[in-house]
Amino acid sequence: MIDQAESDVLCAETFGNRLGFVPYVMPGFRPCEKSCRCVRENPAVEGLVLDKHGIFTFGEDAREAYERMIEFVTLAEERLRKKGNAKLRSAKIPDRIASVSDVAPIVRGACTLRDAFGEGAHKRLILDFRSTDMILNYVNGKEVARYAGAGLLTPDHVIRIKPWPLILPAPERGMLADFKGAAQQAARAFMDDYAAYFARHKARANGAPMHDPLPRVMLVPGLGPVRTGHERQRCSHRRGHRRSCGRRHYRRRGHRGFQPDFRSRHFRHRVLVPGTGQTRPEQAPAACRPGRRHHWSRRYDWRGDGAPFVQAGAEVALLDVDAAAATKQAKAIGGPALAIACDVTDMGSVRDAFGKVVETFGGVDIAVSNAGAAWQGKIGEVEEEQLRESF
Repeated sequence: MIDQAESDVLCAETFGNRLGFVPYVMPGFRPCEKSCRCVRENPAVEGLVLDKHGIFTFGEDAREAYERMIEFVTLAEERLRKKGNAKLRSAKIPDRIASVSDVAPIVRGACTLRDAFGEGAHKRLILDFRSTDMILNYVNGKEVARYAGAGLLTPDHVIRIKPWPLILPAPERGMLADFKGAAQQAARAFMDDYAAYFARHKARANGAPMHDPLPRVMLVPGLGPVRTGHERQRCSHRRGHRRSCGRRHYRRRGHRGFQPDFRSRHFRHRVLVPGTGQTRPEQAPAACRPGRRHHWSRRYDWRGDGAPFVQAGAEVALLDVDAAAATKQAKAIGGPALAIACDVTDMGSVRDAFGKVVETFGGVDIAVSNAGAAWQGKIGEVEEEQLRESF
């Protein structure tokens, strides 16, 4: 409601004089000053609407403040419902959409900064694919480029996921070579546009450098949104931001025009407070590490080389023929390690495990081939089947 050109008028029509209205200002101390001034001038208000930010409610105790929040949000929902939800026209989507496990490595490769940390040390992001029917309808819309590029809901979203998403074509099964070329071209265009955006507004950043031009949210028709980050946890945060944007697009289209206006006004805050995982190493690969195969006479301790990957900032997948053992060791090494049951002598099991890793992280950068067993015998007498089992 407040991402409209006449947000003050809409709030007055919906809430009357029960809520104060604070015009938009970039986060910091100034919104606090304006909020205090608004309350001093209107001491009877039950809360405040901060334009382009959100709503706060007051009360004599926590219960009263909470109940007022529910009341005012309900009033806003009822107004939006009367206007009707958006009816998004769907684009033509191929009947056979490629799987996430096939698409993720292509997307991840397209959104890579080559040699960012030296020759051969590329900067790659972790991917997170998740969707709902409503969000898929949003992503599959015929005009997705227009409404997804209109802007975000709040300044916090600009900080976390950049001002606009990367929009990719629908990946058709059996046509992945075409999709790869289109994805690479779209990713290059996105990075060029972001670099130009930074150049236009860098004077506001007080000399802060551009962290990277890589997208933090991608929209893939037929599959849904893709969140990216230096670690999986940040992908989850961005999933919430983009889901919120998609949900609200249905509601806001019934109003007079979405107009967030954050791209330039909020630029300085964006570059000074980036959501790029600076507390952990920037190079966070996805490492896949197979463990035991069948039953050994002694247990293998994974912790000697699994934990350092986690400590270095990598997302780690542990594969073991014993699912319980993999889960136990994943907990032991710490971090959000992924435990997968896998028999490395079964090609189907390996494919399934690899697919799960790709769907979870977007790809594999490091594979530690540690699983094995020793079958002994005279070299001229060992059966071929035993040799292949050993390999």
